[in-house]
Amino acid sequence: MLEADAREFAEKFSKDHGIEISFDESAIRRLVERAQAERMTMTDLCAHLFKDYQFGLSLIKKNTAKTQFVLNAAAIDAPDKFLSDLVVAIVLSGCIGEKPDCHRSVR
Repeated sequence: MLEADAREFAEKFSKDHGIEISFDESAIRRLVERAQAERMTMTDLCAHLFKDYQFGLSLIKKNTAKTQFVLNAAAIDAPDKFLSDLVVAIVLSGCIGEKPDCHRSVR
């Protein structure tokens, strides 16, 4: 049930913001662990963890045309650091203002 709720959150986020996010299996396991430990619904947990993601991912999308992001356990454990590291990786790769496919070297 919680796994399905996590995937549903990702689908809704994708529809609402035009940026596709998905969770790999390590992220799903970690989300379930956290939801249970923190006694939160999956929707509330994800909304809390990823509250700033629409802004950060939109910035990346605007500058690289990258629209798909796979989140792993690191994104669950430290969502702000994960997003910040992603933005820095884009900048350091020289993708800002480049062709839409320049993000291929960035995970």
